[in-house]
Amino acid sequence: MVLTGIRKILDLATGSEGRMREMYRSAFADGGADALIEKVKKQNRTLIVAVAAVLACVGALWAAEALAPGGGALDLARAEPGGRARTIAAEAHATYGGAEVDEDVTLRVLPREPDASEAAELIADARRRLPQEILGANSAADQVWSDLDLPPVDEATGVEISWRSSDPGAVANDGHVNPLGAGEGVPVTLTAHLRLGEATDEFGIAIVVTSPPGEYDFTKTLREKIAGIVYAANRSDEGGSLTLPEAPEDGLSIDWRTQRKKGHMAEVLLLAGILGMCIHYRYRSVEKRIASARSQIERDFPDFIGKLGLLLGAGLVITSAIARITEDYEKYRRAGGRRQLYEELVGMRERIRAGNTPLVAEFADIARRSGLREVMRFSSVLADNINKGSALAEKLEQESAMLWDGRKRRAEKEGRIAETRLIFPMVLQVFACVLVTVAPAAFEMH
Repeated sequence: MVLTGIRKILDLATGSEGRMREMYRSAFADGGADALIEKVKKQNRTLIVAVAAVLACVGALWAAEALAPGGGALDLARAEPGGRARTIAAEAHATYGGAEVDEDVTLRVLPREPDASEAAELIADARRRLPQEILGANSAADQVWSDLDLPPVDEATGVEISWRSSDPGAVANDGHVNPLGAGEGVPVTLTAHLRLGEATDEFGIAIVVTSPPGEYDFTKTLREKIAGIVYAANRSDEGGSLTLPEAPEDGLSIDWRTQRKKGHMAEVLLLAGILGMCIHYRYRSVEKRIASARSQIERDFPDFIGKLGLLLGAGLVITSAIARITEDYEKYRRAGGRRQLYEELVGMRERIRAGNTPLVAEFADIARRSGLREVMRFSSVLADNINKGSALAEKLEQESAMLWDGRKRRAEKEGRIAETRLIFPMVLQVFACVLVTVAPAAFEMH
């Protein structure tokens, strides 16, 4: 029962055989339907099974990664001096005041501290930037109500910093701001002691604590606290391993663990879309075969009418003329390839010989299945003049002239379409030439 259901679903996905057969018979009279349908269904089946298999593998990988628990140990060992920094994806779980946060963070483990000769210059650079960078969410130094960002290590230089507040009740040494009772403002001086290797420096930063515009949001504060810790830890190069705080303050706890995988949703959606397109276009091969056959008939029909007119002018009756044309085609078919119009004429000739069916009816069937105006018009001319040899020859001469004019117009139209399609490749070529010419000058200016 399960196998039967799978076969039905697969048959529906690869295309209904009945519909393909109906499409084929609406355009062709020969017996090539079985071979074409089997070929198309095999192609569709192979493509859909391959895409479905890849989709299943990506889906399984995504599910496994998405459901895998975090909590693994972090590898925080530092590289030797002169080595490269490493980036580690981690997850921080923080709780405080009833709020709880799981935050994905990226840790950067630096190599050991730089040479002592660079220390003084790096300290001077940190001193220039710190007065602005410590403000965090505050807009200015004279309007401080949110916690300050007082990193123990400067992000850009790796300078170690210790902070001391002139008024710990208003601003704690770790940057926590208490704006209660600030009123019009409480002046505070933050003293920063900078150290990098043997070089040291100390300077003060004047701020004014003011009343906040609203209540504090502990969730936001926790996120800022995690960001501050990561900010400092990413620039720390002390010790053999990176040290992350677990309880930096009373009531605040942080658990560090490996980051959970986010899965491969984009890949799953892409493959599902490809699978849907495969199913949507499962009849495309049959439609392309039909369109190609009609295009061949349209191109070869003026040549056929010209040959037929010449043979009728030479005194042959129309059945003999068609037999002569098809016999010549069969002689050179292996070298020149199969042409749909002449294949139809060969089949028509055999049916007339076997069943003595009327030529007019056979040509009317070819015209109906091809759907081409030119073939339908010839079928009408043939029906009206089947018994008038000379009149039919004159009609065919006029018809041949009209068909060749139409073929020239189609060739001109296809040429214009080809020119239009070449615009995009030409634009790409021009862009590449401009890029090759301008890029060296741009790099040199930079």
